[in-house]
Amino acid sequence: MRTVAPEVSAETQTAFALDDRDPWAHFAQGMLHMRLRRLGEAARSLRRALELNPNFALAHALLGNSLAIQGVYHEAVDSAERALRLSPRDRNVGYYASRAMAGVHLVAGRYPECVTWARNIIEKSPGHLAGHEFLTAGLAMQGNLTAAAEARERLLRLQPEFSLGGWMSDIGEIAERLREGLRKAGVPEK
Repeated sequence: MRTVAPEVSAETQTAFALDDRDPWAHFAQGMLHMRLRRLGEAARSLRRALELNPNFALAHALLGNSLAIQGVYHEAVDSAERALRLSPRDRNVGYYASRAMAGVHLVAGRYPECVTWARNIIEKSPGHLAGHEFLTAGLAMQGNLTAAAEARERLLRLQPEFSLGGWMSDIGEIAERLREGLRKAGVPEK
């Protein structure tokens, strides 16, 4: 798969040259850093976007996601909740904010809440794997192995080659808990 990171980076630099106070340019840079797993840089870029536009719901949602992955759970929840208050019907805001909330609840051992947020992710973006991963793991961790197996089968229908060995999410406590729950649900190792 070809990476577009160099092009996105060049485009954000062009945007900054034109107007370094454009919150969308900082958001794009934050998204790029998220994709490259440079989470501290992502958070800085997203915070800058929010300094420029405190009501930028999508930036709040993505910042919540970044902070959750980094283990800054309280601030992640605050950011995700603010995003949802600012733009409760936006599908992308709902996806990223729900993803942050599912991760925070999974790590905290609040599995029913994780499952609820995972279902929200799936409702917003049924084709993305994250919601199905959180749903499968959350159900397995709360001990509902029958429902977890059904969720696992939906996940594997979406991506038949999905396995723990090929799983790319390898950052932080959320990934560890996801891996634990997915393993418990019977996701293949390889």
